[in-house]
Amino acid sequence: MVAAEGGGAYDACGNMTSDSSRGIASIEYDNLNHPLRAQFTDGSHTEWVYSADGTKLRTVHTTAADGVTVQMGSTLELTPEMVLHHDPTDYRGHWSLRTVISHASYSRAATPR
Repeated sequence: MVAAEGGGAYDACGNMTSDSSRGIASIEYDNLNHPLRAQFTDGSHTEWVYSADGTKLRTVHTTAADGVTVQMGSTLELTPEMVLHHDPTDYRGHWSLRTVISHASYSRAATPR
């Protein structure tokens, strides 16, 4: 891992693995250098799912409740009590389907990409 000015760190392939100036505790990549998970210092995280040919199939944003913290270079699996919002988006051809789940509401919307 290589540290850079401004708080960023990069792996041997040039992928950013963390950035303290932007609150990114860690980023994990697959063997094709697609990001799989970005963990933020406030406990929130984003995960991506790809097909075998590298097409993005799903993005899931999970927002942590107040008071959750993650150390730089670490990840944290949130318990249900620690999740404020869970926001998956599924990609199907030229459309995306977004579902937002929070403690108080649930909504879905299909939109063209």
